Amino acid sequence: MHHRLQKNTLEKIINFQIFLIIILVGFCLLRFPSAVSSGITKGLYLCSGVIIPSLFPFMVLSSFLVKSGFCEKFGFIFEPFTRTLFKLPGCTAGAIFMSLIGGFPVGAKMTYDLFENHQITMNQARKMMLFCINAGPAFVINAVGFSMLGSSKVGIILFASLCFTSILIGIVISITETYEDLSALFSSCDNCTPKKEKLTYALTNSVSDAAQSIFSVCVWVIFFSFIGALVSLAPLSENTIISLNCIFEVTSGCNMAVNTFSIPMIAFILGWAGLCVHCQVLQYLNGVGVNMVYFFIARIANATVASVICARLLEVFPCDVQTFSSNSLAFDAAFSVSAPAAAVLLIMSALLILDLDTKQEMC
Repeated sequence: MHHRLQKNTLEKIINFQIFLIIILVGFCLLRFPSAVSSGITKGLYLCSGVIIPSLFPFMVLSSFLVKSGFCEKFGFIFEPFTRTLFKLPGCTAGAIFMSLIGGFPVGAKMTYDLFENHQITMNQARKMMLFCINAGPAFVINAVGFSMLGSSKVGIILFASLCFTSILIGIVISITETYEDLSALFSSCDNCTPKKEKLTYALTNSVSDAAQSIFSVCVWVIFFSFIGALVSLAPLSENTIISLNCIFEVTSGCNMAVNTFSIPMIAFILGWAGLCVHCQVLQYLNGVGVNMVYFFIARIANATVASVICARLLEVFPCDVQTFSSNSLAFDAAFSVSAPAAAVLLIMSALLILDLDTKQEMC
């Protein structure tokens, strides 16, 4: 009885705090309309000028790789790699690779698509969700490294730190699995029957799925741009405001932090990814039943390890950086197309042309 009263009291306190936050936000909307409008405009600019042109093609590509059966068809090539390092089937290699070069939501979406397509089990999808959410090279090298810090070399070091960290966390998660878990994972995967669509249907469905996903991404970007505008109005110290922006949204957070925080701390921010990115992948996390406590532990671990690796790499490859105050330059480059991404698109286009003359077979 006493425990129940404590629980009810705690719920009332939480609800009251939420109510106060709602009142405060409503007051800010009425009291500071220009700041709120500026934040939303900034979010719309990021969506229309940056996110949609660059992220949408990757989402279409990742969905097409799964729906067309390419991941399953060429999975045997990467089977030794994925089985040895991550205890995962070869069809997951595409999702792991795309999570490194495609940007934050792409790896999570592709993992979810593999699960929906019956190519991996729920447990395998849950495991991948803990290390397949990463910043792409275009954002890290071009936006953070070159545009914000004035050094592509620093961007490469940051990106290498994030890649090493992601792979390392995937390996550690696999090592901690028990023998019974591995037996269940391998047997269930070997017995599953992947769904495969004709190329024309796969392409049209991939475009539709990508459109829904990009809409969700843009809504969250606009929402957190609005939150960032409210945070900037708070009577807090400059470092506190910067830290809160880094917690909420990675792009604006990094853009504000480059003049104050160290490079390993920038790696920490990129590894954390921000609540905006976490909300973007929330639908995929819920779709495979990921425990959110484990997810946040994984993100904190990812941020911490990336920061440590970045510091060690900077000791071996010291860099001089020069920060810039122009926000537009950084945002324009945030999701710009990279050479590795272009190479992947060309390779997949060639595979599509080669597959047009082949007979479609069910797995």
